[in-house]
Amino acid sequence: MIYDMLMNLLVYFFPLPFHFISNVSRFVLEPKSALMSEQEQKLKDSEVAIAGLQTSKEYLEKQMAEVENNLRELLQQDPGLARQIMSMTVM
Repeated sequence: MIYDMLMNLLVYFFPLPFHFISNVSRFVLEPKSALMSEQEQKLKDSEVAIAGLQTSKEYLEKQMAEVENNLRELLQQDPGLARQIMSMTVM
């Protein structure tokens, strides 16, 4: 009850430009502009990380295709090796 009254007073005296951030059992008053800039920076950092991961993904896909081609060529050159690999059991 007292908590609700206190929160109503805070909202009344500190409208929209401020937001409350819950910190376990207490609230910290932060300016909305600070929160927005923090979120925008997190978004930029995430976009940079995503771009880096996309580059790594493309590189690894090219490497995998090259390894597949090399393995295919090896098996075509030595049919005995292909039969030997096919006869192996996977545990």
